Amino acid sequence: RWRLRDSVLDYELEVGRATARVDSDEAGGSGSRLEPHDATEVIGRLAQDPVHLRTLRDIHLALVGSDGGRSLSHFVVVAGLFDALHMARLSVWALPRQVVRTDPVEHGASEAVAALQDLAAVAPPQPVVAVVVPLTAALAHQIEILARAAATGAPFCEECECD
Repeated sequence: RWRLRDSVLDYELEVGRATARVDSDEAGGSGSRLEPHDATEVIGRLAQDPVHLRTLRDIHLALVGSDGGRSLSHFVVVAGLFDALHMARLSVWALPRQVVRTDPVEHGASEAVAALQDLAAVAPPQPVVAVVVPLTAALAHQIEILARAAATGAPFCEECECD
């Protein structure tokens, strides 16, 4: 069994014909087996991440036995997993994401109050202050040179053109 995670859920991929979860308590709660269509969508999404793609390669190798010493392309791995899903040789289970607070709640406050305390510590973004540079004679001359070069399309060297 392999565990993978995306931004929404945790997934457990299992090689073999699995019809019911025997150890759902070990997995952190009950999970639901995805239909092949939904599972192919999940595997396609997970294959976009290089770390997950490496795990998907390991699953593919477990299904086919050996890669014959060749490096398998991304397309071969994903297509092989899709085939295994539709042939019921691979099962994908969606598990609810377990979110656990790691910081202590102050003074026995409820979770809702602690969440508000976390937000209170976030400072509002500071406004961006634009720096105004005074227009000097040298700056005006440089602007004129750049404008002339842009208008004619001629290359220029700012060192040669300056006074």
